[in-house]
Amino acid sequence: MKVLLIQSFTPEGEAPIFPLGLAYLAAALPSHDVNIFDVNIEEDPYKNLEEKLTSFQPDAIGVSLRNIKIFIKTVARTGGHQSCFQLHQELIGFLKRKTKNIPLIAGGTAFSLYASHIMGLMPEIDYGILREGEESLPKLLEPGMAPENIPGICYRKDNELIFTGPRDWLEFSSIAKPRRDLTRIEKYLSEPTAIGVQTKRGCVLQCIHCSDQFLIGQKLRLRPPEKVVEEIDDLVRNHGIKEIMFADQIFNFPLDHAMEICKGLVKKKVPIKWQAWLNPKYLSKEFVDIAREAGCAKMIFSPDSASDKVLKQLKKGYTEQDLANSYKLLQGSNVEVGYDFMLNGPGETLGSICKLFLFLFKAKLCLGSGLRFHGLFLVPMRIYPHSELEKEAKEKGLISADDDLLEPVFYNPKPLSYLCGFILLILSLLRRLKNLGGKE
Repeated sequence: MKVLLIQSFTPEGEAPIFPLGLAYLAAALPSHDVNIFDVNIEEDPYKNLEEKLTSFQPDAIGVSLRNIKIFIKTVARTGGHQSCFQLHQELIGFLKRKTKNIPLIAGGTAFSLYASHIMGLMPEIDYGILREGEESLPKLLEPGMAPENIPGICYRKDNELIFTGPRDWLEFSSIAKPRRDLTRIEKYLSEPTAIGVQTKRGCVLQCIHCSDQFLIGQKLRLRPPEKVVEEIDDLVRNHGIKEIMFADQIFNFPLDHAMEICKGLVKKKVPIKWQAWLNPKYLSKEFVDIAREAGCAKMIFSPDSASDKVLKQLKKGYTEQDLANSYKLLQGSNVEVGYDFMLNGPGETLGSICKLFLFLFKAKLCLGSGLRFHGLFLVPMRIYPHSELEKEAKEKGLISADDDLLEPVFYNPKPLSYLCGFILLILSLLRRLKNLGGKE
């Protein structure tokens, strides 16, 4: 069977990200003729997609809705964020018009989060795959398949939307490595974080604003460090890749797993630069040293607050002292450091906001030019489905019981919402001045 896997649009202005999820799906379909098409790397995406449909003549089409992401368009309201949902809707509509009788299968992170709403708003979708698809998709493509017998599938029957129930989480170590040969990988080289490598799936952290436990499960499923090193070495030697992003929720937990990967890169002398998201609690001098030797160019932390009171309410699992230790351990390391924060989450006070800026001041004094602030290092807290924050927001009446959250909704109660809006406005103006000055 000919299967065309399509990466849907990301927000305007964002660099294209290598379709890692589709590359894993392609590897799970060895008996099929698979192509990957990413609309984000095409100069004329719809024209080129129509040409691909004509030349390839797929028997089934899979579309990855990577995220219902937000991007800054104006400084109005809570940071001026806007959804890119309409871009997905337009693509799905286009595909169904051009391929009326070909099964259209949706999946990806965004679909999994909003599956019932998306299928309700997009009747063109024939089937949906929730969460991991490396087993569900091959079964769905089998001749004479019965979707009701496949876990993790959404489908329609007699105008009713049916979900077959969740499937067991896959053993990540047994999944075939992603097919990198099915894309024009050179189109992703302008952005150092575009090429992702996964070392694990699952998340044991309890952050109340996050949907990751719903999406990838609470059990950590690790890839053997030697397989990770082999994959990175292959990217360098056979695809000319010089920089990667570890596409894990947290790279340095478990710490010994991350250490073994770094040691493997050093031992094999893999010439790679990388960056990753890290947890400040699981940081040591030994890890910083081996990570730098293994090619670490940037460590990013997402503490969301610098106040013990707020950190506890967000269930981050670490303290102000852990945060302070992180920049002290990285002082003089020549590793770029980033911190991301959210404003006006549960427990936020004027005092906790002051602590945040005091932390940034101290971190800057310690790290100097090593501490870098990217455009969205400080944002309001978005409410996602299947998160504890969603439940809390409903209990407090900040959102209604039937709010689908497809359009961005933020946890931003009064009276601090006015102050936070002012802070975000100032940051937006500073970014504009910086851009006008031609500085990065």
